Amino acid sequence: MVYTIPETTTELQVGSKKDYTYIINWKPCHERGRELVMGEVKYTDDLMLSTILSFLGPFTTQCILGARNATVPSEIKDRPQEEKDQGVLALVLTSLMTLAKPVTLMNSAAYQKRWSTALDTLSIQDLVAMGSWTGVVKTATRFQGIIAVRSDLRQEIVDRVLTMTDETGIKGAIIAQLRMVWSYASLKAAEFMEKFSKTPCRALEIPSVLDQALLLKQRWEAAERENPNFPYSRVRNPNAHPELNHAHFPDLYYAAIAYAKANKLIGENFHVSQPNKVQNALLIDRYITKMAVAAMGEITEETRQKLMTLGYPVGHWRSHDTDSEEEEERTHKKRPRRH
Repeated sequence: MVYTIPETTTELQVGSKKDYTYIINWKPCHERGRELVMGEVKYTDDLMLSTILSFLGPFTTQCILGARNATVPSEIKDRPQEEKDQGVLALVLTSLMTLAKPVTLMNSAAYQKRWSTALDTLSIQDLVAMGSWTGVVKTATRFQGIIAVRSDLRQEIVDRVLTMTDETGIKGAIIAQLRMVWSYASLKAAEFMEKFSKTPCRALEIPSVLDQALLLKQRWEAAERENPNFPYSRVRNPNAHPELNHAHFPDLYYAAIAYAKANKLIGENFHVSQPNKVQNALLIDRYITKMAVAAMGEITEETRQKLMTLGYPVGHWRSHDTDSEEEEERTHKKRPRRH
């Protein structure tokens, strides 16, 4: 079955069955409604997927109604309608987050946090019970599995979300959280390297780091020119921009991560890959922890020009650090002996 988000709004044709409502002229998803698996009522992939995608279409309420009216497990039948409404929206946010943050055994709290933040921005009480999140994440995992083999659907979802710039209320809050989670997803290593290349860190004076920083700058700026939605490019296509993979910049990546660790810019959950073929690890470590001129000596004019291309303040740092070292040496010579 082909799932395509409609490009234009069409007049709805709503049909009904005993247990559910469905959209006749959109997808036949709701006609299947539910299935019984070992005595437990579950939504089919068709119904689950169409419910999530309805958030991106022009007929959210009616499509969500199809899920609400389907026969549901007895433990949630008696829950207030407002809680069911929020539960569907929590499922939407969690499912779409998986495009950038796949479900693991350890990260279910991250989805709850984004949901709570979306509600907090509007001062809306969270009615989704803690016990419901197991089902939300479990269903989102099914969505994740479908999208994994449907690159066309993945791209269509991302394109639709990125065009939704004028949404307000809870829908706007959910879109804002999605944009935040999606931004530079799977590009974090490249983002760290790009930001590091703009710092005055002395490790950038190391030739291998400098040359790789210039190469990254060239490729990064080209990607931004070619794609106005570059920060979300790997959410749309996980294989986009292979030229930015950190494996192409081993010394720069090593320096950027060392700098980020030293300045506490990396969270505990950030996965650091082991860089290959690092040429100057020991020298990089020294430059990250202490600014020293002597190890590299005077820089060449070619290196100076490259640093200027990055916007690196060559003269300021060199003069400042040289003066500091000379002052330290003079102080050391004047220091009296201890008896």
